[in-house]
Amino acid sequence: MEAIYFMSRERDVVRLVDVAERLGVRPPSAFEVLSRLASKGLVEYRGRGGVVLTERGEELARELAAKHSTLTRFLVEILGVPREIGEEDACYLEHKIHDETLKRISAFLEFALSCRFNGRTLAELFREYLERGECAQ
Repeated sequence: MEAIYFMSRERDVVRLVDVAERLGVRPPSAFEVLSRLASKGLVEYRGRGGVVLTERGEELARELAAKHSTLTRFLVEILGVPREIGEEDACYLEHKIHDETLKRISAFLEFALSCRFNGRTLAELFREYLERGECAQ
């Protein structure tokens, strides 16, 4: 759903082959996933007319995209994980994480990037810690 959500902002029609390519699977596998999503009322598959998220599907996709963004930012900007790994881990975590935990991560993210301690953010201090292996004095 998240892939369809982003692709629908980039093009007029999202085709089955586009979804398969974006997910790195073959079209029959993508069709199977789309069929399951359609049976749950989250997408409409219109053949050559493409794939469209339903209102409910778009709402859920927006929520997933927001979770993904927050988790990726936390993993990359705070923990210093390489972006590719952060994106991959965020994909996994966004489906498993509790909303309350995500709220705390989001609040910590903003705290670590905006609050200053001796002129530096907590994120900067943590990166220095990772480089040195000890707290900066």
